[in-house]
Amino acid sequence: MPSRHKLYSILFYVGQWTWGMPVSLIGGLGWLYGRARGFHQERFLLAQVTYLPTRLSGGLSIGMFLFVPERYRRREASGWNRSHMVHEYGHTFQALILGILYWPLIGLPSLLWYALPRNARFRARRGLSYYWLYTEAWANRLGARVTGWNAPG
Repeated sequence: MPSRHKLYSILFYVGQWTWGMPVSLIGGLGWLYGRARGFHQERFLLAQVTYLPTRLSGGLSIGMFLFVPERYRRREASGWNRSHMVHEYGHTFQALILGILYWPLIGLPSLLWYALPRNARFRARRGLSYYWLYTEAWANRLGARVTGWNAPG
């Protein structure tokens, strides 16, 4: 009889490559691109992490594939810590739960919340955390629940 962890892992990957296929396929292509370019890659629990040469400040989760700036490999120097990876891992579970609905319900709102200068001004004016938006708050809760570690915010 398989162990509980092994069964959990099997269910995770089956879910990612069936219900979550549209999201994981895009993430997998990004992971393959990173591999071909020689970007550093590693695992975070059941997800695959690719470190990108970018000046962007945050991570991107596409299914079970996480993309974060290369400088975050030196976590102590950059201020990036495990809690941020827990947050990105929470997005992985959002994709697993929502399947194709991940893009309109989580991906697009999250991208706009991060990328639009108007939203950055709104957060600053109101004194809101980046993690205030439902997409980010839910990712924090899911990530903390499945890992048992704290998420940021």
